[in-house]
Order: sequence, then C-alpha cells, then structure tokens
Amino acid sequence: MKISEIPEDSRPREKAKLFGISSLNDAELLALVIGKGVRGVGALDLSYRLLAKYGSLLSLTRADLTSLKEEKGIKDVKGLQLLATLELAKRVESKERYYQAYAPDRLYSSLRLSLPEKEEIRLYFLNGKSQLQGELLIGVGEESLSKAKSKDIIASVIRSGASRFVIAHNHPSGVALPSKEDVTFTSKLQNEAMALDLKLIDHLIYAEQSYFSFAENDLL
Repeated sequence: MKISEIPEDSRPREKAKLFGISSLNDAELLALVIGKGVRGVGALDLSYRLLAKYGSLLSLTRADLTSLKEEKGIKDVKGLQLLATLELAKRVESKERYYQAYAPDRLYSSLRLSLPEKEEIRLYFLNGKSQLQGELLIGVGEESLSKAKSKDIIASVIRSGASRFVIAHNHPSGVALPSKEDVTFTSKLQNEAMALDLKLIDHLIYAEQSYFSFAENDLL
C-alpha cells in the first residue's frame, strides 16, 4: 500500500506529528528513515518487507549493507541510512548502561543487540554504587568458559581497581541455562574473589530470547 492511500492521520509523518514519535510502530519508524520507496514499493511496504525478512527489529540491527541491498528499493544511500540509525540506537543503549546501577535485564538488553555467533565471555567492572566502569573481553570460541581461569579474571579485576564485578557469556545454542560446569566455575570464582575482598555481583548467561542471572536465582 502506498502511503498516499493511507488515511492522513495514520501516515507515519502525520501520525508522529499528531501523537508523538513513540506512537509509531517499528515499520512506521523505519519508513520515516527510508523516506521514499521506489516504483511499486512504498516506504512503508519496504519497511514491512524488511521486518518480515529479518524476523524482528532486533535481528535487523545485525544486518549488513550487502544483505539490505538484496531488497528492492534499498541501495547504498538508504542502506547506510538504516545502518547508521540502528547503530546509533545500539550505541545509546550501550552508553546508557554506564549511568545506572547494574541490573541483569538492563545488561541483557544491551548485549542482545550485538549477539555474537560464537561464545564470548565478558568481564564488567563496577564501582561502589554498582555502576559499570569498564569491560573486558576475556574469551572467545567454543567452551570458552571452561577454558577461562578464575585467577586471570581476578587479576584483571584487581588491575582495574574495582572491588565488584560481573561476568557474562552467551550460549549460541539459544538456551540460556547454566550447565554444571557453569555453576562450578561460578562458585570457584566467587570463593576466590571473597578471599581477596572482591565481590562477584552476578554471572549472566544470555541468548537471543532470554537470559539467566545467578544473582536473580539466588546462586550468588
């Protein structure tokens, strides 16, 4: 459907002016970024096609220019405009987590925007107010957690000057539940940290659709 065929107060631009930008759904917001479609494919139609192709707005944030250009109506300029808008959203989310106290759901919301294909372990340093002060990638690849050494993690925390920390790793399988090895490693790391007056605040396991927090499940 062409935007000109939509009732005026339901068109993305007019709807945003009347009811505010937050009243627009994902496709309508994308249509504003795209601006104009091409012959036979309006901006709103193109937006719905993109969401159908990638499955969700979250999945669209992981698209690249080559993939976007496979869709009729997307060339370099429009593709880069879309990628720039999505990248800005990811950066805002990433920066925002440094201004608020640590919360598992907030960190998960940020991490899932750039979900890696392989397992990654990340270490987060917290200040006395439990605000994030920095992060460090400490492992990549299959079974990276089982290869990680708790003493190396502790050493990194000490070097950072932090007294509190969080570790997070993803499960590429899509199942965000701890294995026996995850539980054993977390317990060992917690005990070693406590011996040095350091505090492991949480171990976050995450996948695309869910996460598991050791802290929220009273395992720390």
